[in-house]
Amino acid sequence: MVGSWWTAAAIKSVPWRNGAKVAAILEEGLWLTIGGRDCITWSRPDHWWIRHMNEFSVKLSMDRSAQRAARYALRVLGMVLEFHKSGFQRLRIFPSLSPSGTCWRCAITPASNILRSHGAMIKDRATLAVEYTTGDGHEYFGWRDTRLAKAPELASRFTESFPSIVRAARGSDWNYAGWYVEVLGRAELGELPVAMADWPEFPDHPCFLPTTKGIESTLPMPPGGEAEDQE
Repeated sequence: MVGSWWTAAAIKSVPWRNGAKVAAILEEGLWLTIGGRDCITWSRPDHWWIRHMNEFSVKLSMDRSAQRAARYALRVLGMVLEFHKSGFQRLRIFPSLSPSGTCWRCAITPASNILRSHGAMIKDRATLAVEYTTGDGHEYFGWRDTRLAKAPELASRFTESFPSIVRAARGSDWNYAGWYVEVLGRAELGELPVAMADWPEFPDHPCFLPTTKGIESTLPMPPGGEAEDQE
C-alpha cells in the first residue's frame, strides 16, 4: 500500500448508492474510491477513470435535477387536467423555457388570451395569466405549503387564488382537451411542450410544437385560441 500518500483526516466521504462510497483525498490531491465494502482503489486525479467519475457525477446530478423538474412540471400539467375534467376546458397553457434553458415555465390562462394563429402562444402575460417555473420547485405559484400537494389539491388552491382566470376558462373545448391528453402522456415520459425558447432557429410558426427534446418534435400543434395577433 501507499498509505503514506494520505491520512484518514484528509478524506471526505460522500454516501453512494447500494452502500458504496466515493471519497476525495483532499490534502494530497489524490482520489480514493470505495466500491462496496471490500474493494478499495486509489489513483491520482489525472487518471482516466477519475475524469470519467467526475463526468458521471455531474451528469447524474443534472439527471436528478431534471427528474425533479419534470415531476414539478407534471404536477402543474395535471392540475390543468383536473380543470378540464370539471368543465373548464378553455383553460390553456403557454409553455416555455427560461433564457438559460434550465427552467421550464408554464403560464396558465384562458383561451381568450391565446393567439388564434398559435394555440400555445399567449397574447398578454399581464392579463388573466399566472406563471409557474420549475425554478420555484414545489412552491407552486408562490405557495409555500404545497410540497406534498397533488393535482386536485393544486386545482382547488388555484381556484381560490385566481378565480377570475378560472371563471374565464369555463366551457367546453374538446379539441384542445384531446390534444392536452397527448401532452400529458408525453410529460409522463419526461417530454415537456415548449412554445418559446432561446434556441437557434426556433420556429415562429411550427408545424409541430417543439418539446424539451428539441424542435424536431412530432407533437401536433394545439388548436388556435381566441385572441387576435398583435399588429
